[in-house]
Amino acid sequence: MSTFMGESLPERHTETMSLGDGRVINHHPIERCAGERCPLHNPSRHKLTYALIEWCNTRRTLYRICQHGLEHPDPDDLWYKRVKMGLLTGLLTVISFHDCDGCCGEGDPVPPVYRSPER
Repeated sequence: MSTFMGESLPERHTETMSLGDGRVINHHPIERCAGERCPLHNPSRHKLTYALIEWCNTRRTLYRICQHGLEHPDPDDLWYKRVKMGLLTGLLTVISFHDCDGCCGEGDPVPPVYRSPER
């Protein structure tokens, strides 16, 4: 049995995704979140919509990695935890605490930055 965002998922009800750092995570199938906000299948429009995703097992939270290499909590993951899981504001504040350079503030999505291989 796999878990994702604190929920148990039977193996036959999971899909896999490769993360930017080469790790693979199991997650719910697209049908499970159809029509709702989802950081994987239907992300909202925010500055880091196109940024790489990282999963933190310790905090059980998805992060977006900005072009400066900093982790910012994914707003759709925080929305899910608040609306669907009913986490209290205090706990969400702890989960969302991070070193912020302003990349996750309000605004239009920033196009992904592609780096050329070093020579």
